[in-house]
Amino acid sequence: MISIYGFFFEIKGIKHDTTSYSFYMQRIRHTDLDSPSTICEHSAVSLKSERLVKYEIRAQTLVEGRWQEFSTNQITQKFGFVQPCCKSHALKIQTVGIPIYASFAFIFPLS
Repeated sequence: MISIYGFFFEIKGIKHDTTSYSFYMQRIRHTDLDSPSTICEHSAVSLKSERLVKYEIRAQTLVEGRWQEFSTNQITQKFGFVQPCCKSHALKIQTVGIPIYASFAFIFPLS
């Protein structure tokens, strides 16, 4: 879970089978957390129902001594609280490499 400027995002990585993975993020309400952390208790909470976010999801893994790189490229999307706009596009990859290093980069453009 990531909290920034009163917005809360859950970061997910899913292994579908031995070579298939997907990575995505979704906006969540601070009240939907299973166990609210001290970050949530002492952070501002945005009351905006939607927010424009520019993001990119990347993954890297080493296969036979060579790096494989995967990316969604930059995507600009409005994130709200209801499907489908609460969930990012998924980065889906097929690889035999392990471990997989995933990174999520995002900014809030002026809106």
